[in-house]
Amino acid sequence: MNEEESPITQELRQTTFKNKTTADEHNMYIVGIAEDTKGNPYYLLKNSEGNNRYGDYVYMSKKALLLKTISVLVHKDVIPNDIRKKSDLRK
Repeated sequence: MNEEESPITQELRQTTFKNKTTADEHNMYIVGIAEDTKGNPYYLLKNSEGNNRYGDYVYMSKKALLLKTISVLVHKDVIPNDIRKKSDLRK
């Protein structure tokens, strides 16, 4: 995905889900952050789908991550205390 393209909107996200170019069929874990030579951020993801040319890992641009992410799961210890209290999360 070209970083210069139009912004990711909820309408675009919904379109990709409806036309099945985005699906909820597997999980990916963010394990690192990198930049290309132009300074654009990329995320190193552990891909549960299996092997590719990078093994079980894939680099994804920030825009692609925004477009393709359906849900996010984080450990409760990384949630700020004020939000944790509002959500009644205990340690």
